[in-house]
Amino acid sequence: MGPDLTRPALLKAIQGITSWNGDGIQPTVNIGAKIPTTCFAYLKIENGQFVRVYPTQINTFDCSGGSIHY
Repeated sequence: MGPDLTRPALLKAIQGITSWNGDGIQPTVNIGAKIPTTCFAYLKIENGQFVRVYPTQINTFDCSGGSIHY
């Protein structure tokens, strides 16, 4: 967007983001089209740290459309 940051320029730039995942910290979403993800992961806080519960493999998410209840 350069040095001339304006609201319209910002909104146009956001609408162009069609695949965002925060460098793997969350499932991919289409921000520009306002399409959320159907994927998820469960984490818990243990001794002050986030600990992955499900799925257990790092940087993966369950995208089956269902959910597991603990």
